[in-house]
Amino acid sequence: MSDGILTPTQAQLVERLEDELRVKRGSLPVVGKKERYGFTMVNGVTVLIKRTSRQPRGGFIVPSLYSYTEIGSISNLDAAAHANELFDRQDPVRVGRYGHRGPIIGLDWKCGKDCCRDEPYKRRVERSLGFVPSQLDGELAKTGE
Repeated sequence: MSDGILTPTQAQLVERLEDELRVKRGSLPVVGKKERYGFTMVNGVTVLIKRTSRQPRGGFIVPSLYSYTEIGSISNLDAAAHANELFDRQDPVRVGRYGHRGPIIGLDWKCGKDCCRDEPYKRRVERSLGFVPSQLDGELAKTGE
């Protein structure tokens, strides 16, 4: 249940993910929200909920994955629904610029492993999202990082 943390669009995306997982509505926990992304958990892996999506099966990011494509063989929704399987198949040695070695990403954008432990905030966001959102610089000014 979002408890007002998520936007109405994000709440609809969570419901779409719950339908894909064939779980009861309201069963996916909303952990929090940071940089306009909602955080939820799917089978022990953090899944981010975007504010909007242009793809019919889009709207999700699995920050621990270092690679998957939104168009083609796997969609954002597929990746979110199978996040634990995709993470388990991932070679932790290959984690480089993007993705994480740990499956759970906190609101501080850290996974608790060595890949992001000493990185500055902006770099951890980039590692998790695959890019730095334009509104991030304003957030950095507020946090002092």
